[in-house]
Amino acid sequence: MYKPLYRIVFCIAGVFLGTIAHAQFSQKFAVNSQRKVMIESPDNFMSIEIFNNQNDSIQLITNYNFIETDNIISFQVSDYNFDGNKDFSISYPQAGNTIYHLFIYNPHTKEFNRIYFPTNTKAMCESFSNISLDSQKKHIISTCKNEDNQNYTDIWIINEDGIAEFTGKKK
Repeated sequence: MYKPLYRIVFCIAGVFLGTIAHAQFSQKFAVNSQRKVMIESPDNFMSIEIFNNQNDSIQLITNYNFIETDNIISFQVSDYNFDGNKDFSISYPQAGNTIYHLFIYNPHTKEFNRIYFPTNTKAMCESFSNISLDSQKKHIISTCKNEDNQNYTDIWIINEDGIAEFTGKKK
């Protein structure tokens, strides 16, 4: 019988026909050939709990209230730092863009670390927005639209220390 090593579950509060409804989102995925994940957020993303059934450890990410939206929240799995391990992101639409919060798997600590958007860069976007991946160049492409309907594209990498580095922009 298949027994996951990690599992992921999100509890999402949303608006449904004018009333608040609580929905539970469940997603299982393999980080690599040996690890799978389960995440729970019992308090509407004030914290995220990551369970590892292989050694019964729990990773708790606290003080994480990023969702200030009534829009639909999405969950994606991808290899955002191109190291061969699957990572995850949580996203939601805001002001014509889709905002992403990235969590990168660290194989040394066997935990996920949130990648914070750097503030002191020449990036034109104010967050990781509408992202796509360039697997050949190992870049994260972030595009955004401002209030004047101008489009911007920023290029990022996640370095070996798990920090987002701005590498340039496109017009």
